[in-house]
Amino acid sequence: MIIAIFIEYFLLHYTVERPHANPQISAIVDIVLGILLLLLVFFRHPKPKTNLPEQAPSTWKQFVTGFGFMVIDLSTLVLYFAALKMVFDAKLNFAENTVLIIAIIIIAMSTMVLPVLLATVFPHSSARILEILNRFITKHGTLINKIIVFLIAIYIIYKGVHYFL
Repeated sequence: MIIAIFIEYFLLHYTVERPHANPQISAIVDIVLGILLLLLVFFRHPKPKTNLPEQAPSTWKQFVTGFGFMVIDLSTLVLYFAALKMVFDAKLNFAENTVLIIAIIIIAMSTMVLPVLLATVFPHSSARILEILNRFITKHGTLINKIIVFLIAIYIIYKGVHYFL
């Protein structure tokens, strides 16, 4: 996540953050990010789940593993870059940008933190809630993700193309 923030800072440093920024480059970045997201929607198919081991790993091991996969997952990074670019496009002051970036990080991390928090705070009753949530996400998660990413991609491409019209 920290590496992504640095990459994003340098990318935005030359596109939208400075008064002399080139709006044409910013529009091209929007189009490229949108196309990358569309490619992820249409050409990335989840691997079938293999049988899980008898004994589930600890909650913290799952958290660390999930965090590691999120950091190296291309779709997460592209979405993160697109969200940060939208924040910087809004021409907010430093404090507002900082608050929005923190909110983006919290939202991105919530899918990992929420189950860990539930399991820690409510160790016995959380199992039932997490099981229901797990079944729903297992059944519909890919479709929900693809719809959200598709809509974001269309918006970003529209925003980039709109500059050239």
